Formats: sequence, structure tokens, C-alpha cells
Amino acid sequence: MANARSGQALNDLVAVLERALVDSEHAQVERNARRPDRDTGRLREHDVVITWHQRHHTMVSAIECRDRKRPVGVPDLEAFIYKCTRTGIDHMVVVSSTGFTHSSRLMAAAEGVTLMELRQAAEFDWCQMQCWVEQRREFIGFQATVFFIDDHTPSGEFTLFDCNRTELTPDHLQATLTAAYAEQDTCAREIDVFVPIRLHVSTVDWVARDNSGGEYRVSHILADGGYTTRQKLRPVALHSYSGPHGAYDIASADIVLGERAGKMLMINDDSGTQVVWVPVS
Repeated sequence: MANARSGQALNDLVAVLERALVDSEHAQVERNARRPDRDTGRLREHDVVITWHQRHHTMVSAIECRDRKRPVGVPDLEAFIYKCTRTGIDHMVVVSSTGFTHSSRLMAAAEGVTLMELRQAAEFDWCQMQCWVEQRREFIGFQATVFFIDDHTPSGEFTLFDCNRTELTPDHLQATLTAAYAEQDTCAREIDVFVPIRLHVSTVDWVARDNSGGEYRVSHILADGGYTTRQKLRPVALHSYSGPHGAYDIASADIVLGERAGKMLMINDDSGTQVVWVPVS
């Protein structure tokens, strides 16, 4: 039996692939989804659940991921079918990294279970990429100066609130400043070189509230700081994902965009190649 880490990696990859392949407007993909048993009410876990929202009804698919040394046999398939019948699953899918026995294929055909294989690939003739170059900016803490309208300023310490009257903590303020700069500057910079910057941030309808409860209208913020561009090579993994309804070649790499981690996917099938970035929560 494969170790828990490899099994978890297969589950994660299948969930990401399905998020990239399904119509996100009409389908919701959940990882490690728990559904109640129809008789006992006990929650039972499925590796991946896809809920399809149609015009007048909802259909639920469950995906079981198996990363074993041997092909998936009849006992595993029977257990999965039993769990699905008790948790209200409409469509059953099993994904295996080592294939299926002849008997399990016969049972799957009789029970309406879709069998998919996800295998590592050595190479693809359409993709010669071995790594993905990730570049991200590391911002150095800003020193911000707040300016007020009509020189009407608070005395002592104060708290900032945006136009929705949401309190801005120091972390929120820095995120706002860095996002404002990212929108202004898209130029490529040298790697590992510190770049000093000054930001002028408009603050429409922002206010500051001091300890006495008085509120003061904010005019704008000036912030001094800087950033360094870091570069990292992310290895590309190659997989083939195939079943009765189609086959896909998948090249994937773990990437961080901004502050969000995810997978960058290149998905190739008969219709061509698409590039998708799927955030991982």
C-alpha cells in the first residue's frame, strides 16, 4: 500500500484537475467532503465531491482516489459503491494511479461507475518545459504618513477606517498599499535588488477615530518603503488523466501568485492546450 503522503498528493491533484476541467459557474468542487449516512446520520468522507447545479435539479458526483501498488480490485470498488448509496451520491468515479483489475472493470460497467487513471508521464511531445519560473515581490514594511482634510487632526493615537467603516489593521493597511503599487507598476525588475518606492494613496471617505471617539476625515496617505523581486524555479510534473469520456495530458507546477498559492496547469487534449491557474485554499 502506498504511504499516506502519496495518497494525499493524488487526492489534491485530482481535486485541482477537476476544478480546472469543470464549468465553475454550474459546479462546485469540494475536497474531503463529508456527507451524512442516510440511516445513521454519521458523516462519511469522500475524497472529492462535485455538485452540479442544473436549471431544475442538482446532481452530486463523488470521486474516490486510489494510489496503491496494485490495481484497484473488487473489494475496494464494492466498499465505495456501498458508501455512495448511503450518502446520496448520483454519480460514482474512481481514480487510480495503477489501473484496475479485469473483475473490477466488469463490476464498474454493471454498476455505472466511471473509472479514471492518473499516471505519471515521462514526457509529452507538446511540452518540453521542465520548470516554471516564479517571480514574486517581497515588500519591505512601509512607513505611512496620514494627511487629514482641513488640518483637522486627531490628538494622540488613532484607528483608520475605510469607506465601508471597516477597521484597517497595520497588516490590512500594508496589503492595501502593496496592492495599490502592484496596479501602478508592472515593469520587470532585477532579481534580488532592493527597489525603494513612495506611494501616494487616495483615501476617499476614509476616517480616523481617536481614543475619545472623535472622527477625522482622511485626505491621503504617503508611504515610503520598497521591495525585492525574488525568483524561484518550480518543477513541472507530467501526468496523463484518462477515462471513458476523454484523455488529457497535464503539466503542473506549484506556483504562488501574489499572496495565494495554487497550481499552474497546462491541459492538452484533442481540442488543444489551455493554461489554467487554480488557487489552493
